[in-house]
Amino acid sequence: MKQTMKNRLIAQGATTWAKNGSERLYINVAGEKLLGLTYTTYKNGGISSAKLNGETISNASAGNFLTVVSETYYDMATGELVIAKPRFVKEYDFTKIKEMIEEAIAKMAADIEAEAAKAAAEQIIAEKPEGAARVTVNRFDDDDDDDESAEQWAVWQGEWIDNDTPDWYGDHDEAWEAWHTLAIGLIDGESVYMQRFDENGNVKEDFAHELRREDGDIHEYYGDARLWM
Repeated sequence: MKQTMKNRLIAQGATTWAKNGSERLYINVAGEKLLGLTYTTYKNGGISSAKLNGETISNASAGNFLTVVSETYYDMATGELVIAKPRFVKEYDFTKIKEMIEEAIAKMAADIEAEAAKAAAEQIIAEKPEGAARVTVNRFDDDDDDDESAEQWAVWQGEWIDNDTPDWYGDHDEAWEAWHTLAIGLIDGESVYMQRFDENGNVKEDFAHELRREDGDIHEYYGDARLWM
């Protein structure tokens, strides 16, 4: 379990438990928020009304949700999410609640990953040396290379052979921004590319410029050479 996930859950109401070398993170109130469960109680603590994502549900159903959530925890030694079936919750109800908890946790994890990827891409752009963001590495010596009026840039993800419909741009800066924006959603091992062409679709660079995510970071390559990142 990543520290960011742990911190996010604790901030939303999860609680830690430790004993005899074991440590657990009970999702508790964080689980209620992830599921969209809200409820009111009588003075004696009994549920008086409840809603799930804005839809009214029975007090009994709300009680089932609270029971399952209260016994759901992360085993901090293994990172496993443990959702045990309470004795008095019916199998059908438990299965439904368990699936909802797993989906909610998965969405939170995906949101955290997306936020981290976006922050990494924004940092890369912010730290790029002045002027470097607009430099196109070109290995050709054509006399017409200085005339960009008839040039175009293709931006795509994955191998070119798998992308017969890349996005085309007539402006280098727009292509560069689109290229980096596309890179935000990459997972480790994936790449996005940008390459320069003439007005007839003929390539004007030896290689496509590549943004590749490796170990959570985005690096730029030209051919087999890693550039400044």
